[in-house]
Amino acid sequence: MDGFWTYTFGLCAGIVLYVYLGYPLLLSLFARLRPKPVDRAEITPPVSLIVAAHNEEKVIGQKIENSLALDYPNLEIIVASDCSTDRTDEIVASYKDRGVRLYRQEERRGKTAACNGAARMAKGEVLVFTDATAMLRKDCLRTIVRNFNDPKVGCVCPRLVYKNTSESPVTENEGFYWRYETWLRRKESLLGSLAFVSGACFAVRRELHRPVEPEYDYDCICPLDVLAQGYRVVYEPEAVFYDTLVSTAKDDLRARIRMIVKDFAGTLSRGRLLDPFRNFLIAWTIYSHKLLRWLVPFFLVAMIASNVFLLKSHIFKIFLFSQIAFYLWALIPVRLKAKNGLFHVPFHFCLMNLAAFIGVCKAATGHKVPVWQPVR
Repeated sequence: MDGFWTYTFGLCAGIVLYVYLGYPLLLSLFARLRPKPVDRAEITPPVSLIVAAHNEEKVIGQKIENSLALDYPNLEIIVASDCSTDRTDEIVASYKDRGVRLYRQEERRGKTAACNGAARMAKGEVLVFTDATAMLRKDCLRTIVRNFNDPKVGCVCPRLVYKNTSESPVTENEGFYWRYETWLRRKESLLGSLAFVSGACFAVRRELHRPVEPEYDYDCICPLDVLAQGYRVVYEPEAVFYDTLVSTAKDDLRARIRMIVKDFAGTLSRGRLLDPFRNFLIAWTIYSHKLLRWLVPFFLVAMIASNVFLLKSHIFKIFLFSQIAFYLWALIPVRLKAKNGLFHVPFHFCLMNLAAFIGVCKAATGHKVPVWQPVR
């Protein structure tokens, strides 16, 4: 029986190490051995900038001014209001003479439904979806669009820079995690297997755009649908936009759970892309970067459970003690309200995996999150 528990512990530990260490190393190696460069050029096709908004009266004016100031010659701006009940629609209407259009949902149906509606009225050859809080650098659209000179590029993800990473230990560690995430996306893009974009801003060819089911996130499904049609998703680090992180652990946990519930189910809904015999690299990336990462907390629980049955071995006593010590370390910021970012590294790791555990369980039981509630 000890052999079974040893195998279980080794398998689970191996998967966790693979997700956080093995996959990045293999990805870096493959991207170096077989890079797929993008044929970029300065082009200016008509672009429709679609701004998703729900009760954004505090920032929508700044967002519209930021959009109007972009250095792009043929730009249409549409604000997709998800049944806003504050002054959002009124503020948008005040920009009508400057060409800004309003698409309003009379019923609260969520961000995805609002983006679907705005996309139907858009006229641009390239659709750029963005959040009300995301501020684009002046040259962002030009830098994004040059990637569409390559006929195989169907979706482009610009570089997100967070402005408040030093605001709290939560934002500090989230900023570190995002730098790790950005590094992965850069390598996946170079390899031609990127399948993910930031929901705060991304671009897609209009001809490849497909309406997204309201229960899923736009930024999860759009790139997958582009890949399913045989086109590439690329990361453009020179196209920059800015946003802010939530600064409390409670808000971070809530936002992650909501995202995982929708994206886990959404990813599985595009099962064709998970078949390694159709496209091994894309399937490998989706499994390694997302699905296995979301399943990590289940492997962590299995590691402790199997470890308990192996305490006759001195080495497994050390393993169990190390795991317990790590999780106790994660409680230090909660118990002592520690400000030092070092104490928050295990806490942030556990927070991410707690969100994944809850999110996957909810997704597996058919839980739906159709209504979008921005976390501020």
